[in-house]
Amino acid sequence: MEMLESEFAPDESIFNEEDIKVHRLKQIVTNDIEIWERRLLLLYIELGSYAKVASTLECSVSSIAKMIKKIKEKIVAIYVDSSD
Repeated sequence: MEMLESEFAPDESIFNEEDIKVHRLKQIVTNDIEIWERRLLLLYIELGSYAKVASTLECSVSSIAKMIKKIKEKIVAIYVDSSD
Protein backbone atom coordinates (compact mmCIF):
# COMPACT_ATOMS: atom_id res chain seq x y z
CA MET A 1 0.00 0.00 0.00
CA GLU A 2 2.80 2.43 0.82
CA MET A 3 4.28 1.84 -2.60
CA LEU A 4 1.00 2.81 -4.27
CA GLU A 5 0.65 5.89 -2.10
CA SER A 6 4.14 7.06 -2.90
CA GLU A 7 3.69 6.37 -6.60
CA PHE A 8 0.50 8.40 -6.83
CA ALA A 9 1.35 11.11 -4.31
CA PRO A 10 1.03 14.66 -5.62
CA ASP A 11 4.24 15.90 -7.18
CA GLU A 12 5.06 19.26 -5.61
CA SER A 13 7.59 19.97 -8.36
CA ILE A 14 5.02 19.67 -11.12
CA PHE A 15 5.20 23.41 -11.78
CA ASN A 16 8.62 24.47 -12.89
CA GLU A 17 10.09 27.96 -12.84
CA GLU A 18 8.85 28.66 -16.37
CA ASP A 19 5.25 27.87 -15.36
CA ILE A 20 5.52 30.29 -12.46
CA LYS A 21 6.85 33.04 -14.76
CA VAL A 22 4.02 32.52 -17.24
CA HIS A 23 1.47 32.57 -14.42
CA ARG A 24 2.91 35.87 -13.12
CA LEU A 25 2.77 37.43 -16.59
CA LYS A 26 -0.88 36.37 -16.93
CA GLN A 27 -1.61 37.98 -13.57
CA ILE A 28 0.02 41.23 -14.65
CA VAL A 29 -1.87 41.37 -17.95
CA THR A 30 -5.14 40.52 -16.22
CA ASN A 31 -4.85 42.70 -13.13
CA ASP A 32 -2.12 45.32 -13.42
CA ILE A 33 -2.60 47.07 -16.74
CA GLU A 34 -5.50 49.21 -17.88
CA ILE A 35 -8.32 47.53 -19.77
CA TRP A 36 -7.62 49.54 -22.94
CA GLU A 37 -3.97 48.41 -22.79
CA ARG A 38 -5.04 44.80 -22.45
CA ARG A 39 -7.48 45.13 -25.35
CA LEU A 40 -4.88 46.76 -27.58
CA LEU A 41 -2.30 44.11 -26.72
CA LEU A 42 -4.80 41.31 -27.43
CA LEU A 43 -5.77 42.92 -30.73
CA TYR A 44 -2.10 43.10 -31.68
CA ILE A 45 -1.62 39.45 -30.73
CA GLU A 46 -4.69 38.44 -32.72
CA LEU A 47 -3.92 40.46 -35.85
CA GLY A 48 -0.15 40.01 -35.74
CA SER A 49 1.07 43.41 -36.92
CA TYR A 50 1.03 47.08 -36.08
CA ALA A 51 -0.26 47.85 -39.57
CA LYS A 52 -3.31 45.61 -39.21
CA VAL A 53 -4.12 47.07 -35.79
CA ALA A 54 -3.71 50.60 -37.12
CA SER A 55 -5.98 49.81 -40.06
CA THR A 56 -8.61 48.29 -37.77
CA LEU A 57 -8.52 51.25 -35.38
CA GLU A 58 -8.09 53.81 -38.16
CA CYS A 59 -4.96 55.42 -36.77
CA SER A 60 -1.28 55.60 -37.67
CA VAL A 61 1.08 52.66 -37.48
CA SER A 62 3.57 54.75 -35.50
CA SER A 63 0.93 55.54 -32.86
CA ILE A 64 0.13 51.85 -32.44
CA ALA A 65 3.82 50.95 -32.29
CA LYS A 66 4.45 53.57 -29.58
CA MET A 67 1.46 52.48 -27.50
CA ILE A 68 2.32 48.79 -27.68
CA LYS A 69 5.96 49.53 -26.85
CA LYS A 70 4.85 51.45 -23.74
CA ILE A 71 2.52 48.61 -22.72
CA LYS A 72 5.34 46.08 -23.07
CA GLU A 73 7.67 48.31 -21.04
CA LYS A 74 5.02 48.67 -18.34
CA ILE A 75 4.53 44.90 -18.14
CA VAL A 76 8.29 44.31 -17.92
CA ALA A 77 8.65 46.97 -15.20
CA ILE A 78 5.86 45.43 -13.11
CA TYR A 79 7.31 41.94 -13.63
CA VAL A 80 10.79 43.01 -12.58
CA ASP A 81 9.48 44.88 -9.54
CA SER A 82 7.46 41.84 -8.45
CA SER A 83 10.48 39.56 -8.80
CA ASP A 84 12.53 41.44 -6.21
